Amino acid sequence: ATSANWKVMARAWRTTRAFQIADLSAAANRLRERGVELLEGPTYVERGGLTGLTWIYLRSPWGQIIELYSYEKLGYESGTQERLYRPG
Repeated sequence: ATSANWKVMARAWRTTRAFQIADLSAAANRLRERGVELLEGPTYVERGGLTGLTWIYLRSPWGQIIELYSYEKLGYESGTQERLYRPG
């Protein structure tokens, strides 16, 4: 993302909505095909506790920033039974 996009995302972080998606790559392709403005991603975390997390940021038609993310297992989970988050 450009620094201008990061500034927009930083200002909007309190109103960002996040949705877990099963196939984020396919979703990103469909969004691009329909002319949706992707601000960042897909971004894949390759190291550390969040290894396996992938996300994209996009702008809705009404201007809100939306995050779509996916993961099957996060990196930290291999070393503990504790889970920081699981959608319910």
